[in-house]
Amino acid sequence: MSEAALLSATPVPPALESPRFFSLSQRIGRLRYFAYTLGAMLAAGALLIFIYLLCFLLPPALGKLVGTACFILVKNVGVPLIVFVMSIRRLHDFNANGWWSLTVLFPFTTLVFLFIPGSKGENRYGKPLVANSPGLQFTAIALPIAVLALYLSLIRSDGTTANNEAPSAIPGKPLKSYGQ
Repeated sequence: MSEAALLSATPVPPALESPRFFSLSQRIGRLRYFAYTLGAMLAAGALLIFIYLLCFLLPPALGKLVGTACFILVKNVGVPLIVFVMSIRRLHDFNANGWWSLTVLFPFTTLVFLFIPGSKGENRYGKPLVANSPGLQFTAIALPIAVLALYLSLIRSDGTTANNEAPSAIPGKPLKSYGQ
């Protein structure tokens, strides 16, 4: 048998796609959906903290305006955009139409998306993505543990925060507030 005949008789596995974060035409598996969404939420929170700290460098009225505008923009545009994009891609993984992403407006729908398995092989929305890297697997486990550890470190056993006083950079002197 010739080499060409041998190659044509050998089944070729379908090529896998590499992921692109904001692609609406790709699929996304459960682990990537969880890690990308949680990572994006934490990044949005860190961005808001950074903006809040920068607002203290501005005059109080302008700082309050900039801080409020950025908070509204990130909370009402950025975060929902990320959730909808990831949900559309997750729906594509189990061969459902992206319009079903509107169900994320109902509580706990995103958790349901974590438990529905994706289609094996190619479906009408494309080929499956490459296998999850060990770094992504580690991130999907480490992020929730880090968030939980941070939360638990900030509360006491009686449910109150570790410090019931106003935060202060200098002991005895409260931080400046926009309202003062």
